[in-house]
Amino acid sequence: MRGPSSGFAALADCDPEALLEEEETRASAQAGSRITDTSKAASRGNKVHPRYDALPAVSEVTIDGTESYRRVRQDSKEWAELHAGVLTTGLLSDALGLRESMVEEVGLCMLTPEGLRQQLGDRTPTGSLPPLGASPDGVIWHPHTQCDGDSATAEDGRRNRREVLEVKNLCPFDEWYPNVVSAQYWPEKLQLEMLAAGTGTALLAMDSAHHGIHLFRVARDDAYLQQMLQLLSDFYTRYVQTGREPPEDMFIERADYRTFIQASGDFVGCIADPEKPNGSDKRWFLDE
Repeated sequence: MRGPSSGFAALADCDPEALLEEEETRASAQAGSRITDTSKAASRGNKVHPRYDALPAVSEVTIDGTESYRRVRQDSKEWAELHAGVLTTGLLSDALGLRESMVEEVGLCMLTPEGLRQQLGDRTPTGSLPPLGASPDGVIWHPHTQCDGDSATAEDGRRNRREVLEVKNLCPFDEWYPNVVSAQYWPEKLQLEMLAAGTGTALLAMDSAHHGIHLFRVARDDAYLQQMLQLLSDFYTRYVQTGREPPEDMFIERADYRTFIQASGDFVGCIADPEKPNGSDKRWFLDE
């Protein structure tokens, strides 16, 4: 039995490149053995389960026409070569000019006076406004969504093809359940995000560790935005520009402010029925 010193000496005398080559050969042999074992197991699949008809090894298939292609295993080099010049489902969307919806990462979406007038028209508030912007979690682009109606403008079409994405992770997650009531906690935030991003809807994704992800689609409300922006203009001109400290409940006596508060509380009317992905009620943690 060799002692530690003799082992270190043997290691010092070895060729590193030879050791690397030997290790690669051993790994390749092990991988080949696994592939062979997998192929054998697959070829015996109909014996393991009576309703499973496994494909044979590629070496056992005679490729003599398109009918024989279906017998070529998908994890083989021959299967990849059969795709040459063939329009398959992987290229079908491109051939038809179809594109999937995309999520765009966005930074700060700023509102300009021109953009505000273009979007709100007669609903544009009077008076000065502070610089306004919003940072949604993303903007979803639906390339094939069209607006309704024959009189739809290009701006309407652009608005309907894009929507704001806002993600909320509920905490404490063991008590909250994502529903329409909890989805109306952020009306002013979602409305400003839609206005700043120039979209007509927002997709609110509410995530709960116990109840999964629930999706809510919120419609933009230009009348609500007009009320909100007018209040912001009054706050800006009365207190920010003059340097005066705003009093507590500064707008509480105003009827339009009470209407705005009521509209914020009733915002559930703008929220579509929740879209609940399959499996959203599953338990994800073993200790639950």
